Amino acid sequence: MIRGYDGRIDNANLNEKYASISFVLPKSTYESFIEEATEMFPEKFITLHENSTNLLGQKQNIEQQTEYASTSLDNLKMERADNIKKYDEKIASLNKEISRLDNSMYALVAQKKTVSPTDTETLKKINDQINYLSRIRSDHTHELIKTMTQHEKDLANFDNQIKNTENNLVELGKQDTKLINNVETVNGTITLRFVSLFEIVSLYIPVYKSFIIICILIIIGYILFGRKTKEIELP
Repeated sequence: MIRGYDGRIDNANLNEKYASISFVLPKSTYESFIEEATEMFPEKFITLHENSTNLLGQKQNIEQQTEYASTSLDNLKMERADNIKKYDEKIASLNKEISRLDNSMYALVAQKKTVSPTDTETLKKINDQINYLSRIRSDHTHELIKTMTQHEKDLANFDNQIKNTENNLVELGKQDTKLINNVETVNGTITLRFVSLFEIVSLYIPVYKSFIIICILIIIGYILFGRKTKEIELP
């Protein structure tokens, strides 16, 4: 019957005196299934329990999480782009300054060649300037390498966060689809058990009525079969 109504059986436990079957039915066929199932048994032999779950809260929660994740993803992408922009500007600035320092040192080296070896004072000033510019260039080079290294770490961090957020959005989409599908289906369980003859009688005749009927039967039996007539002998 379940499969006949386009349903599926998720679990079934069966033995000689008991059975439990868990199933899922399309919501559109549920009422017809229940109608047919209840017609199979006398009213006293079947009990139907129904409950409904309000899924609005879950739907709103998924939508809120999706909106938050989407906003976070957009912010992460903007922050990544802004980080790249600032990095490019800083790298360009450092390279420009390093190039300026190199040109200044080349000029000083060229000037040094024109100075007489005996002009020690001028040579010393030029060498001091070259050494000063060299130290500044070294600092800029160190900052350039540090900036490049940090930028690689920043990009890796952004990419990891973006990937995790995108995966979260995919998972939220699956949850939303599953929730929508669940709204259009009904989950149920059918339990069957062996019913003895005494239980059948009890279903139709309550215990106190059974006791009264038994007493009446005993009295009738006594009246019909329990009394013996005595023969009277005359002298």
